[in-house]
Amino acid sequence: MTRPLLVIDGDSLAHRAYHALPKSMRRAEGKPSNALVGFSNFLMRLWQAEAPRAVVVGWDTLFVPTYRHELFAGYQGGREFDDELLEQLDLLPELVRSFGFAAAKGEGYEADDFLAAAVAQEEENRGTAVVVTSDRDCAATRRTSFPAPEASARRRRRTSWRSTGLSRRCWRTAASRRRRRNYGSTVEWQR
Repeated sequence: MTRPLLVIDGDSLAHRAYHALPKSMRRAEGKPSNALVGFSNFLMRLWQAEAPRAVVVGWDTLFVPTYRHELFAGYQGGREFDDELLEQLDLLPELVRSFGFAAAKGEGYEADDFLAAAVAQEEENRGTAVVVTSDRDCAATRRTSFPAPEASARRRRRTSWRSTGLSRRCWRTAASRRRRRNYGSTVEWQR
């Protein structure tokens, strides 16, 4: 089986990294580094977990309107970013290139445009793609997958039946009760 193309929404991961790590993290010159460090960690973990043949990271252009703005004047009208995040967003595409990966950024385009183009090209060439984004409006195909966010994977590991001290049977019964409680009567349960 061939290795997949790893396609990443850079802005999505950068925002997660920025808000996940303390804002007190600073570089030698006193400038913020939390998004830089967190994004680098995300990138390396994804590289190790997915073992891709290549990596493409797409970036938004924040201050240049896209065709979406022409279609809908209020598109992302309420978006505001911290100055410390904006400074780091400017540095991240070069950081990606320093890893030897492709960074796609262009005036009038968003990361989604680059992700869609990369996936379409990969599927046309009969390859597979792994897309990493926090956007919920993406559609998976047989050749394209969207891995679960890292936080939920950590949560699952922390709450496995082995870590609770319960027997496997007790854990499954408790998990089944939680599912019924969460989904209510809309799901038909088989015994």
